[in-house]
Amino acid sequence: MKRKLKSFKKSKLFALKAMIKGCVAEAGVIRKEIHASSGVERYELWNKKRSLGVYARHLMLAYAFLRNIPFSKLEKDRELILSERGFVYENHYIDLTWIRILCVPYIKMWEKELTNDVLRAWIKEDVLFFEPRVSKSLDITVASANLQ
Repeated sequence: MKRKLKSFKKSKLFALKAMIKGCVAEAGVIRKEIHASSGVERYELWNKKRSLGVYARHLMLAYAFLRNIPFSKLEKDRELILSERGFVYENHYIDLTWIRILCVPYIKMWEKELTNDVLRAWIKEDVLFFEPRVSKSLDITVASANLQ
């Protein structure tokens, strides 16, 4: 018997959320160092901040994927160029393998495999990996409407 895949609740993704918040805090520290520096040191700090931003972006995309949020809700009106390993938008490269690696610790309990093709379908066509969650408040409203 196959288990239905349900998206993760926010409380289950605490570690991923903490890593995102850590990136935000670290970016704030780097930003202050950038303002206090000049020359080559300033250039190196900017590169460090940019690479941190790329990592944070991958964390946020993994979080959205695990929460079953359609990609079109995240990136509205973006021109995407898909490649074999990832996609490019507005001169930013997002690596699907990074997103998959960040998601694997959460998904490994199921038989269903997370591949780059699954992530590509989520990005390009809004194909969701998990069963949509049904709001309990909606169920109560529907049930009470059926009783009347």
